[in-house]
Amino acid sequence: MGSGFSVVGRPSAALGALARHDSFARQDREASLRAITETAVDVLGVAQASVWMYRPASGVLECSDLFSAAGRLHERGPSLLDAEHPAYFAALKEARLVATAAPRTDPRTASLESYLTSRGVTALIDAPVLLQGQVVGVVCCEQTGGPRAWTPEDIAFVGSLADFVAVALAGEERRRSEERLNLAFSVMRAGIWDHDATTGEIWWSPEYYRLLGLAPELPATAALFESLIHPDDREGVAEMYRRHMAGEIPVLRQSYRMRRTDGSWIWVEDFGRAVLDADGRPVRWIGIKTDVSDSVRREEEKREAEARYRSLFENAVEGLWRIGRDGRLAEANPALAEILGFDGPAQLLKRLGRPRQLFADAGRWHELKRLIEQQDRVLGHEAELVRRDGQHVWVSLNLRVVRDAQSGIVAVEGSAEDITHLKRAKAQLDHATMHDGLTNLPNRYLFVDRVGQALARQRLGALGGTAVILIDYDDLKLINDSLGHAVGDAMLVELGQRLQTALRPGDTLARLGSDEFAVLAEGLSDPGVGRLLADALRSAVSAPFALNGHEIFPSICLGIAVDDGERQDAEDLLRDAGIALHEAKSQGRGQTAMFAPAMRSEPLAVLRLQSELRRAIERDEFMLYYQPVLELPSRTLLGFEALVRWRHPTRGLVSPALFIPIAEDAGLMPELGHWVMRQAFAQLAEWSSRIPADCPFSLSINMAPSQVATPDLFQTLDRLIAQTGAPVDRLRIEVTETAFDGDADLVASRLRTLRERGFGIVIDDFGTGYSSLGRLHRFPIDALKIDQSFVRPMLVDPDCAAIVRSVIALGHALGLGVIAEGVEDERCARELLRLGCTSAQGYLFAKPQPADIAEAFVQSLPRAGGARAAAV
Repeated sequence: MGSGFSVVGRPSAALGALARHDSFARQDREASLRAITETAVDVLGVAQASVWMYRPASGVLECSDLFSAAGRLHERGPSLLDAEHPAYFAALKEARLVATAAPRTDPRTASLESYLTSRGVTALIDAPVLLQGQVVGVVCCEQTGGPRAWTPEDIAFVGSLADFVAVALAGEERRRSEERLNLAFSVMRAGIWDHDATTGEIWWSPEYYRLLGLAPELPATAALFESLIHPDDREGVAEMYRRHMAGEIPVLRQSYRMRRTDGSWIWVEDFGRAVLDADGRPVRWIGIKTDVSDSVRREEEKREAEARYRSLFENAVEGLWRIGRDGRLAEANPALAEILGFDGPAQLLKRLGRPRQLFADAGRWHELKRLIEQQDRVLGHEAELVRRDGQHVWVSLNLRVVRDAQSGIVAVEGSAEDITHLKRAKAQLDHATMHDGLTNLPNRYLFVDRVGQALARQRLGALGGTAVILIDYDDLKLINDSLGHAVGDAMLVELGQRLQTALRPGDTLARLGSDEFAVLAEGLSDPGVGRLLADALRSAVSAPFALNGHEIFPSICLGIAVDDGERQDAEDLLRDAGIALHEAKSQGRGQTAMFAPAMRSEPLAVLRLQSELRRAIERDEFMLYYQPVLELPSRTLLGFEALVRWRHPTRGLVSPALFIPIAEDAGLMPELGHWVMRQAFAQLAEWSSRIPADCPFSLSINMAPSQVATPDLFQTLDRLIAQTGAPVDRLRIEVTETAFDGDADLVASRLRTLRERGFGIVIDDFGTGYSSLGRLHRFPIDALKIDQSFVRPMLVDPDCAAIVRSVIALGHALGLGVIAEGVEDERCARELLRLGCTSAQGYLFAKPQPADIAEAFVQSLPRAGGARAAAV
């Protein structure tokens, strides 16, 4: 179909009409090309006219529009390759018009013969289309039928049509450029503004209107622009525009807030410049306005994040730092400066060179460097640093390595926590673990370790023999019973001090038990030297003691064992010294015995005692004693601890300290423990029904590690509770720290099940074990019992006092109850109460008692003032 455009007449009139065709105003290339080909056919009277587009990159000439007079139809035509028609294309590229009445023989067009023949073309005029000096297409007017001679007017007319094609193409390119520009500004939310300096006229692009939500028909004026600016920004914006228009600022760039028609505020950025005339005077100002709200918000968030980081950095309790690429401290916070003894970060950064200067131990620095080279994160690296004042401080370092794109180290940053107080507390605890709380002498654990080291040195060729001398004070029980434990403790302290004076340099004195000391002596040239040392020890303590107004004449027994190279470990040597001590004590007071192999028959006595223990369970020779646990402030009853005693037919009442270890070794504890539980549960059930309801209390029973691990423990407990009717919520299970030395996970699981069944869990003799403190939070426990070896001497021993304070604080921190054992006098009770320990047991309140006496004791106590759960 035709375009509906038809011009017949003189070429000049046709060209005028073509110039007024609306397709050019609309920049509609396709419509413009159709109007051009129709004009060519109508004016020249040719059979067909076409417009071809040339693609230089591919060397192809494509027919974009072919209009035929017959039927007045438009179609797309064929394509030609410039390589196949070199003469024709050479003429076009030289911008020469080709007009011929014999195209099939004309050298320029002869290569087009197949095309010409197929179309019946007998004459043609081809005019190249030029755009920016380059051939971009061809306008072809082709005659069919008879021959035709072209006039100069015909040729000029076709050349003008080629110019119209160039105008159409340029218009389309402008339209596309505008579309691309508008799209770009739309995507980047940027509007264009144009201010005419001569007329004062202002123009805004459609995107400018959309940016501010303005109606498109609203006229652009300076007053409208000013009204949309935030009041706080108007003066600054006006000043910037004034300076720009005055030529003081060649390029305008500023950010400010503008109000949209919906009432919201956005941040915009103006970027513009002046267009100058030949005299350098501005004729207009043009620029773009961009919505930068997101960027401003991100910058604000970044500033806030940086402020938060800086606040955290400056106010952190831990020391924070950053080491630069050059290995020097580049940044530090006040906490780090305080840890290192500087007045502030500035002084620290100024005076400190490289961080390695801080390390007291160069080995720890090199170890840290090695870790940094091997991994990008180091946690919990403990090191001792030297402060500015020369004092040492322990820190725990956490750090990470910052690397660049090439994996090179850019910086190392991290934190430093002052753990000096923890180190000191650990040192105190380690000391308490390795030393006797009363005398501050090495305890059994440390003594055995030193004996083992001595035997190892001897095996490696050290000169002389190694001897262990065990010392037993004969009258400690008598003094405790008659003069009190305070005098007995003072006696032990004085005894240890006197024994110390008899030792040679390098000898070790330890306290192994309540009345037992031990001496390790190395480098003995002869076994007889051991006896001479024993005599010196006896002599050192022979003078009477004056304690608390009493004169006491001490008596000690000594057992000596000298290693002859046969013993494999320290326990063997201690065992033989113990056998010798037993032999000395069997001879009477104040005796000394040197071990001889014949003495080893003593283990037979242990075997006999094991047999008697088995029969004692069968014969019901055991009984339970009950020691009350009181609330310190009110002295009301919280509960009892059930303690087993052995009524031996010939030995009388046997202390559990003697038979419990034997029962453990013989595997009798589950059976003995079952008996204790049955009796204790039955007694609790009886008391619960008889003691008034306003005196609630709990009952604690001790459970050996072997009992906790018994497979049928829970079935046994369920059966005994069902048989006795004992209230589970009043029962407490006490285990020592040694229960966790084996399979700690199994024990924790068992205790957790006990707790879920309603039993309370208490750690007994807390502080005497060696391994459970670091894992304490993992175990399901309700209370800690401070061992009496720390409580009894706490008023005279600062280390013991520190341990008691630490355990109380630890219990409070973990939400656990704390019970003090071995409270002997009111001063000790008052001090415990001051430290926050409100539960205690000891001779100050009552000794372990049979059930009937314990019940009478309950009746004598004040009431608690209403039902409440026991704290133990």
